[in-house]
Amino acid sequence: LICIILGPQLAARLALTGEVIKGEQAVALGLALSSHENGEACLNHANEIALKISKAAPVAVRTTVKSLRSMQEVERGGLDRALMREADAQAQCYNTQDLIEGIRALEEKRPPEFKFK
Repeated sequence: LICIILGPQLAARLALTGEVIKGEQAVALGLALSSHENGEACLNHANEIALKISKAAPVAVRTTVKSLRSMQEVERGGLDRALMREADAQAQCYNTQDLIEGIRALEEKRPPEFKFK
Protein backbone atom coordinates (compact mmCIF):
# COMPACT_ATOMS: atom_id res chain seq x y z
CA LEU A 1 0.00 0.00 0.00
CA ILE A 2 2.81 2.42 0.78
CA CYS A 3 4.12 1.94 -2.79
CA ILE A 4 0.76 3.08 -4.15
CA ILE A 5 0.72 6.21 -1.98
CA LEU A 6 4.37 7.23 -2.22
CA GLY A 7 5.58 5.53 -5.34
CA PRO A 8 8.14 2.74 -5.39
CA GLN A 9 11.28 4.86 -5.02
CA LEU A 10 10.27 6.75 -1.88
CA ALA A 11 8.62 3.68 -0.38
CA ALA A 12 11.83 1.72 -0.93
CA ARG A 13 13.97 4.47 0.60
CA LEU A 14 11.84 4.65 3.74
CA ALA A 15 11.54 0.88 4.09
CA LEU A 16 15.18 0.11 3.43
CA THR A 17 16.74 2.91 5.47
CA GLY A 18 14.36 2.85 8.41
CA GLU A 19 14.12 6.63 8.09
CA VAL A 20 11.66 8.09 10.56
CA ILE A 21 9.39 10.87 9.37
CA LYS A 22 7.55 13.37 11.55
CA GLY A 23 3.82 14.07 11.49
CA GLU A 24 4.07 17.12 9.26
CA GLN A 25 6.12 15.15 6.75
CA ALA A 26 3.60 12.31 6.82
CA VAL A 27 0.82 14.79 6.00
CA ALA A 28 2.83 16.33 3.18
CA LEU A 29 3.53 12.89 1.70
CA GLY A 30 -0.11 11.81 1.92
CA LEU A 31 0.49 9.19 4.60
CA ALA A 32 -1.60 11.02 7.21
CA LEU A 33 -4.50 13.45 7.08
CA SER A 34 -3.41 15.59 10.01
CA SER A 35 -0.69 16.09 12.57
CA HIS A 36 -1.18 17.16 16.19
CA GLU A 37 0.92 18.69 18.94
CA ASN A 38 0.18 15.94 21.45
CA GLY A 39 -1.85 12.83 22.14
CA GLU A 40 -4.73 14.74 23.69
CA ALA A 41 -5.16 16.96 20.62
CA CYS A 42 -5.02 13.88 18.40
CA LEU A 43 -7.65 12.10 20.52
CA ASN A 44 -9.92 15.15 20.45
CA HIS A 45 -9.68 15.32 16.66
CA ALA A 46 -10.40 11.59 16.37
CA ASN A 47 -13.44 11.97 18.62
CA GLU A 48 -14.76 14.82 16.45
CA ILE A 49 -14.49 12.62 13.37
CA ALA A 50 -16.09 9.67 15.15
CA LEU A 51 -19.01 11.86 16.23
CA LYS A 52 -19.58 12.97 12.63
CA ILE A 53 -19.51 9.36 11.43
CA SER A 54 -21.88 8.27 14.22
CA LYS A 55 -24.48 10.74 12.93
CA ALA A 56 -24.51 9.17 9.47
CA ALA A 57 -26.88 6.40 8.36
CA PRO A 58 -25.46 3.11 9.65
CA VAL A 59 -26.16 1.14 6.49
CA ALA A 60 -24.44 3.81 4.41
CA VAL A 61 -21.40 3.82 6.71
CA ARG A 62 -21.14 0.04 6.64
CA THR A 63 -21.42 -0.22 2.86
CA THR A 64 -19.05 2.70 2.32
CA VAL A 65 -16.39 1.01 4.45
CA LYS A 66 -16.81 -2.20 2.43
CA SER A 67 -16.55 -0.26 -0.83
CA LEU A 68 -13.43 1.58 0.29
CA ARG A 69 -11.83 -1.69 1.27
CA SER A 70 -12.72 -3.15 -2.11
CA MET A 71 -10.63 -0.41 -3.74
CA GLN A 72 -7.64 -2.49 -2.72
CA GLU A 73 -8.94 -5.05 -5.21
CA VAL A 74 -8.83 -2.41 -7.94
CA GLU A 75 -5.17 -1.81 -7.17
CA ARG A 76 -4.59 -5.54 -7.67
CA GLY A 77 -6.48 -5.58 -10.96
CA GLY A 78 -9.94 -6.48 -9.67
CA LEU A 79 -11.92 -3.57 -11.14
CA ASP A 80 -14.91 -5.73 -12.09
CA ARG A 81 -15.19 -7.06 -8.54
CA ALA A 82 -14.93 -3.56 -7.06
CA LEU A 83 -17.63 -2.25 -9.42
CA MET A 84 -19.94 -5.13 -8.46
CA ARG A 85 -19.33 -4.37 -4.79
CA GLU A 86 -20.16 -0.69 -5.37
CA ALA A 87 -23.41 -1.60 -7.17
CA ASP A 88 -24.35 -3.93 -4.30
CA ALA A 89 -23.63 -1.21 -1.73
CA GLN A 90 -25.85 1.26 -3.57
CA ALA A 91 -28.65 -1.28 -3.80
CA GLN A 92 -28.45 -1.92 -0.05
CA CYS A 93 -28.58 1.80 0.77
CA TYR A 94 -31.37 2.68 -1.65
CA ASN A 95 -33.63 0.09 -0.06
CA THR A 96 -33.61 1.57 3.46
CA GLN A 97 -35.85 3.78 5.56
CA ASP A 98 -32.70 5.65 6.58
CA LEU A 99 -32.28 6.87 3.00
CA ILE A 100 -35.78 8.34 3.03
CA GLU A 101 -35.12 9.90 6.44
CA GLY A 102 -31.84 11.37 5.21
CA ILE A 103 -33.51 12.97 2.20
CA ARG A 104 -36.37 14.33 4.30
CA ALA A 105 -33.97 15.74 6.89
CA LEU A 106 -31.98 17.45 4.15
CA GLU A 107 -35.12 18.94 2.63
CA GLU A 108 -36.39 20.06 6.05
CA LYS A 109 -32.94 21.39 7.04
CA ARG A 110 -32.75 19.34 10.22
CA PRO A 111 -30.45 16.61 11.54
CA PRO A 112 -31.52 13.13 10.45
CA GLU A 113 -32.81 10.60 12.95
CA PHE A 114 -31.59 7.28 11.62
CA LYS A 115 -33.28 4.07 12.78
CA PHE A 116 -30.74 1.54 11.45
CA LYS A 117 -33.39 0.30 8.97
